[in-house]
Amino acid sequence: MGDTRVALVGAGHHAQVNLVPALRAAGVEIGALATRDVDRSRAGLTRAGAAGTPYGSVEALLVGEPDLTHVVVCAQPADQPGIVETVLRAGRNVLCEKPVGADAGQARRLADLAADAGVVLRAAFMKRHAPALVELRSIIASGRYGAPVGFDVRFAADARAFAPDVRSFLTLAAVHHVDLVPFLLGAPLDVVASATQHGVGETLRALLTTAPGVHGTLRLSSLPAYSSEVDVVEVEFERAVVRVTDTRTTETRLPGSGDWRAGHERVEVRHAASSTMSGGEQDLHLRGFVGELAAFAATLVAPDGSAEENVVTMQLVDRLLAAAGVPPG
Repeated sequence: MGDTRVALVGAGHHAQVNLVPALRAAGVEIGALATRDVDRSRAGLTRAGAAGTPYGSVEALLVGEPDLTHVVVCAQPADQPGIVETVLRAGRNVLCEKPVGADAGQARRLADLAADAGVVLRAAFMKRHAPALVELRSIIASGRYGAPVGFDVRFAADARAFAPDVRSFLTLAAVHHVDLVPFLLGAPLDVVASATQHGVGETLRALLTTAPGVHGTLRLSSLPAYSSEVDVVEVEFERAVVRVTDTRTTETRLPGSGDWRAGHERVEVRHAASSTMSGGEQDLHLRGFVGELAAFAATLVAPDGSAEENVVTMQLVDRLLAAAGVPPG
């Protein structure tokens, strides 16, 4: 394990099953843990096998750990803006689980606060660090297959337990895939959307224009049949189509000669190796958790563009909801 340390706020399910093991895999030590109860924090550190210091509040952690400059926040969504504000005012870098702000207005206020404090505020959009999607972004930027001409981003899950309506589904679950549009292709110029609150879940469909002549779709669903998630990102280029499925498999379809008498079409499929050597870490690497936490821990205490990127994403969330006729929250 390296010398890099972070403070962690929150010890719920997501922190335990994703963040703690991903921090370990990234070689990042948990220097302190804060929850509402110091005994719960102590128990959380014991489960994590971490030698950090437990605290019963964020304020106590900030006072007791002046040298911990990086704080990872994983609390209840309604509590996070207040926690983030407290940490930013203390002059610490923040990586906060999504959403960072319930809407674009709140995201803007927190971004301005981070800029005034001279620190980093970063939304935990881990898919931005998923190796397959990082490579897809590199392909787009390089022009390897020509310019993008279209795209399709699809996410489906059964998120009803914590996201019972269209607004909460978009902000608490599907926001990762909303974020992939500006991350890969830039903020849309135009948004057309329709959403339906069904008796058994929610669906949203959107047509997005990211550049003149470049249109794509965003297909989001929360329904009982999707107990296993559907996660597909496809970009059409002038000379190829690249599809990433479950941040695990990349399929590249290349043009053939058109001769149907022999096999000339080429489809390249690449995926991560499957073996016992991966242990329990592979999923954390492929989904981007490890890369996200390693990058955050190495970030200097100085403003970067992360908070502004979150504002762009939350502006797109607001535009989708407004275009779909979803009443303000």
